[in-house]
Amino acid sequence: MEKKYELTDETIEFDGRTLHRIRALRDFGDVKAGDLGGYIEKEDNLSHEGDCWVDGDAKVHESATIFDNAKIFDGACISGNAMVCDDAEVYGRAVVYGNAKVYDNSRIYGSAQVYDDAHIYDHAKIYDDAHVYDRAVIYVNAQVCGDAKVYGEARIYHDAVISEHARVYDNAEVFDNATISHFASACDNARIFGKAKVCSFAKIYDGAHVSEKAKIGGHAEISGNARVFGGALVCENAKVTGNTKVSGNDTVLR
Repeated sequence: MEKKYELTDETIEFDGRTLHRIRALRDFGDVKAGDLGGYIEKEDNLSHEGDCWVDGDAKVHESATIFDNAKIFDGACISGNAMVCDDAEVYGRAVVYGNAKVYDNSRIYGSAQVYDDAHIYDHAKIYDDAHVYDRAVIYVNAQVCGDAKVYGEARIYHDAVISEHARVYDNAEVFDNATISHFASACDNARIFGKAKVCSFAKIYDGAHVSEKAKIGGHAEISGNARVFGGALVCENAKVTGNTKVSGNDTVLR
């Protein structure tokens, strides 16, 4: 295998480890022979195959691996046993560590953090100050942003958006075009899907489902096996629980 880069004598000390700036030895992708890249601890961190590259002030160290056509740049940092591959990109001040995996065409940027055993794939985006950790999985065009946190074994997928300080955790799932924002949360075995919107400190928990075009806000709580769907609106500290169904254009206040 022909090497595509070398470790230069330019080094930095980072987290108690010595990292070397890399230099391209041949043309590949958008990189030209002689181009300087970012910093890695050892050649095991960056594959010589494919068009993968570490650029700018980005850092890869410990047992982290970058391969295929993945790109790490700006001030991003990949460490631990993390893996970034396929056509994924990590940039800005984002960090990926632990046993996290970022792949397919996913993007991690801003000051986002992905760690523990989280998986991000299939065009998902994690950005701003969002955190994804534990065994959470984000995929199929889903987005987590704006200081939101997704953790536990939560799953976010199919164009769903978690933003603005929202929390999704335990075994909750948010999918389709559903959104959770503005300090709202979903936990336990909750399901939010369709074009449902949950916001403004609302909480969905137990085995509750919110779907279709339902809107939940204003500190409302949906719990038990409750189902809220259609164009229903639940807000202003309302509580819907048990086996209750709220549907159509129903409105529940207080």
